[in-house]
Amino acid sequence: MKLLPSIAIALVAASSFAAPDPFDQKVANFQLLTQKPIQTELKVTEAQRKKMNGYGQTFEKEGRALVESYQKAKKQVDADFQKKSFANLTKLRNSVLGVLSDAQLKRLREITIQAAGKVAILDVNVADKIGITKPQREAVGKMYAEAQQKLQGIQQEALKALEPKYKDKEKTAKTDKDRQALQAAFQRDLQAELKKREPRATALQKEYDAKMSKQISKAQWAKLDALKGKPFKPKA
Repeated sequence: MKLLPSIAIALVAASSFAAPDPFDQKVANFQLLTQKPIQTELKVTEAQRKKMNGYGQTFEKEGRALVESYQKAKKQVDADFQKKSFANLTKLRNSVLGVLSDAQLKRLREITIQAAGKVAILDVNVADKIGITKPQREAVGKMYAEAQQKLQGIQQEALKALEPKYKDKEKTAKTDKDRQALQAAFQRDLQAELKKREPRATALQKEYDAKMSKQISKAQWAKLDALKGKPFKPKA
């Protein structure tokens, strides 16, 4: 059956302005767009970049205005402040993602899942997409929380190890230069302490990775891999 010209044109026009895939929209991490290699991978244009920067400036302006209003009223951060801050962030996210083409949005979603790794299954949208049940997600979520708590314990150990050395040094820092030097020295020592504990942290991550992997079927892992698309390899 031959379509009438006017109907054919209408169908082509409708397909040209099709809505982006809701899955891509929900999963893509817009904050990754601040990284130059990802902008390059997505072929973000200068015009798109300017729009994104404009949205970012508006977000910062509104955020400052909110903080200043609370300071002026001498109010403490409350649930309403958190709600408004989240609303501003959501508006920024939707605005920035709205600048991308469907292909760019899809690629950003793929890179988002790659960056998250296996932890991506904790996202309810990803979990639903690959058929992970609520009990599976809850079990993995509990294991992940336990692992994070233990990793934080290792970090706290490193910080505590530096207390004797830095406990009173801050009082002796008189100038900004002194404070900057002290902060730089602290960061170097902290990295050294964390390095000592790296084998424990790595072993802990491997242990929980194995535990979490057993909760998910091979077919579900395969579906997750398919959602990653081609491996993202930043250009030097």
